[in-house]
Amino acid sequence: MGSPVTVFGIYDNHVQVDTGVAALTADGFRTSDISVLFPEQPVPAAVGGGSLGLLAGIGALAIPGFGAFIAAGPIVGALAGAGGSSRGVAAALAVLGVSEYQAARYDNLIREGGILLTVTCEGDSWMRRAVAILRGSDAREVTPALEATLTAQGYSK
Repeated sequence: MGSPVTVFGIYDNHVQVDTGVAALTADGFRTSDISVLFPEQPVPAAVGGGSLGLLAGIGALAIPGFGAFIAAGPIVGALAGAGGSSRGVAAALAVLGVSEYQAARYDNLIREGGILLTVTCEGDSWMRRAVAILRGSDAREVTPALEATLTAQGYSK
């Protein structure tokens, strides 16, 4: 089956990320394996409902030097563990297996208003499905945490 791999993507708005979550769950991904993170700001009522409302542990949190965020899913634990770091989100993403370069890239995109979605996949076929779903729902910067695994299998960005 292979090792778990987390797939990451950035969405530009709440409608896109809600569509992505809905597509993932419709394809059999567990809501407990899906995380979202976005800057706290006025958001549509659908964030509390819709597909995002299905995710575990949705709530607000503050990251020192970064600001207030809404987060849900397994990423909440990683953020709490990295909360004291001056690197904020980048430190939490590094804990989840993202390369330092890509973690910094996601950190910047989220600071600019992007919405991060992550999904933990059990094995290569689930990873490939997640990549396809995220790309099909207009996510940008779609990257598995273990990029070397994807490259070794001949899957190109």
